[in-house]
Amino acid sequence: MKYLAYCILSSCDAREAPRPNGLDGNPITVIEAAGLAVACSPAPGRPAEPPVSDLLAYAAVIDRMHQACPVLPLRFGSLLEGTEEMEQVLRRRHDEFAQALAEVGRCVEMGLRALADEEPIPVERETVPHDIAGEPAPQALPESGAGVAYLRRRREAFAIKDQQQQARQSLAEAVRQAFAGLFVCWTSEVAEGEPRLTSFHFLVRRADVEPFRGAFRRLQKTCSARLLLTGPWPPYNFVNSGKRRNE
Repeated sequence: MKYLAYCILSSCDAREAPRPNGLDGNPITVIEAAGLAVACSPAPGRPAEPPVSDLLAYAAVIDRMHQACPVLPLRFGSLLEGTEEMEQVLRRRHDEFAQALAEVGRCVEMGLRALADEEPIPVERETVPHDIAGEPAPQALPESGAGVAYLRRRREAFAIKDQQQQARQSLAEAVRQAFAGLFVCWTSEVAEGEPRLTSFHFLVRRADVEPFRGAFRRLQKTCSARLLLTGPWPPYNFVNSGKRRNE
């Protein structure tokens, strides 16, 4: 039988952790090996593209267990063939899982979405120092012609892109300073197709959640971008240590 894995936790915590029902109302089973445990339930026999209800039910199990004890959340679709394979995985990857639990298990994730108010204003062509090939721009361009118009549009597009990049860097630094001392590490990403929208993820100690919210309220008063704070969540975005940036 295939099992759907939800999260990894220590064996000691697993014995005391709540056991909410998983997908399709199936009870959660905890498999232990090498001092670690994985919470799982029988895998639903549905297509690879899960309905939203499955994703919500999956997240609810992880959230409920995370409220009670440190857990290492897994991505939806983590399937294993039977309890023997799960035990083998826990033993084979014990050091990796144990280290990750120690780093993120006792923390929560706070999310911040920042939407810049306005699109950057195109820079006049005289102020753009380089052309699209990276060579110094000529001092003057002819006033007409399809080729000239095309190059002008391209130069303006690159200038806007540079301005957006600079604005994102300034915003990221303002956000980092606003929450200084209240997070362990952080990540950020720009929304695909919407360069004005940046999502920040912070790994926060449980004791620092309320101070973090207070810092957010202060940031709202000084930041020109529109801000939305979410969380606390299980630390989904910090399971992969390669994505993190330290404070």
